[in-house]
Amino acid sequence: HDNDTLSIYLKSILDRMKNSADNRRVLANSNDFLASILRLWSRFDSGSDKTANLESVLLILDLILSESDEIREKVHRLIFNGGSNCLKKFVCVLRNGSVESKAASARILERIAIDAETKRS
Repeated sequence: HDNDTLSIYLKSILDRMKNSADNRRVLANSNDFLASILRLWSRFDSGSDKTANLESVLLILDLILSESDEIREKVHRLIFNGGSNCLKKFVCVLRNGSVESKAASARILERIAIDAETKRS
């Protein structure tokens, strides 16, 4: 039941962020919100029963990353402190997720790759 409740909350947050630039900006700039979303990301396993929640968190992160470079850098750092387990979650979404979450996953990975390449130059 906790998983169902979490799914409802995540979808509600996602809807609010999609429908309002102000909501997106406020949540993206909240360190507590960002930390909570990233904690959720790190706690989920990549089992298929959790794919819906992984997708929701990924879509939220995708919206957050569009807000500013500072936020993007912070998210990238925090995501990849999780190491290979983090990448397994992306793979899970790319294999089992919706078209929307697969696209979000690809955008996030592309931004991370571009940022890493820029820092090397």
